Amino acid sequence: MFRMRCLQRLRARRQQLVVERCVERKRRRRRQMLLVNQLAMVTRRSLWRLNRPQDAEFWSNVLTKFDDAEWKRDFRMSHGTFHFVLELIEPHLKAHRPLEPGLRLAVALWWYATPYEYRSISTIFGIGVSTMCMVVQEVTAALRKFLGKHFISLPSGTRLQKTIDGFAQRGYPMCADAIDGSHIPIITPSVDAAAYYNCKGWHSFCKWWLTTDSGELSVY
Repeated sequence: MFRMRCLQRLRARRQQLVVERCVERKRRRRRQMLLVNQLAMVTRRSLWRLNRPQDAEFWSNVLTKFDDAEWKRDFRMSHGTFHFVLELIEPHLKAHRPLEPGLRLAVALWWYATPYEYRSISTIFGIGVSTMCMVVQEVTAALRKFLGKHFISLPSGTRLQKTIDGFAQRGYPMCADAIDGSHIPIITPSVDAAAYYNCKGWHSFCKWWLTTDSGELSVY
């Protein structure tokens, strides 16, 4: 008799657990459906940026007060060259970014031209470190994809074959061009000297050349 009661209670408990599980599953499905509906109704959030102490002040100062010497010192190019590059690359930069294309290009050029890390440059321009990282990647990709082939390219067609044949006669088969660089010694700069310090232990500019099999500079 006692055993029968125990079995009945066990069966009743099992049935109760089954019912509770079914109810919980229904509740979970309702919550999931509600969440999906809410996500479907959410529109794309508007872009924003945090106002920082040096936000627009430094960049506006660069645009209005920097002379060509200062542009070449900090960006390694003149103001006119900067705008020339900007006109070429601006159509290929994402328009939905909260930072203007000129500022994005300037941030990337500053990073190319100096040994500063992301945190220092982001502080100078008043942007976040993660934003700084994305800007450098975006500008670099655009420069490589859309401008690189117009200014840095290898020979093609009959000229390519002629160059390959010339190198083959000199003992270098399947060679289309020769590239090498040279450090041009300079006087230690008074500003950003570390940016010019090379692996050989002195200050210099680094110059690269592409040459043909005859030793002529390659111009394509």
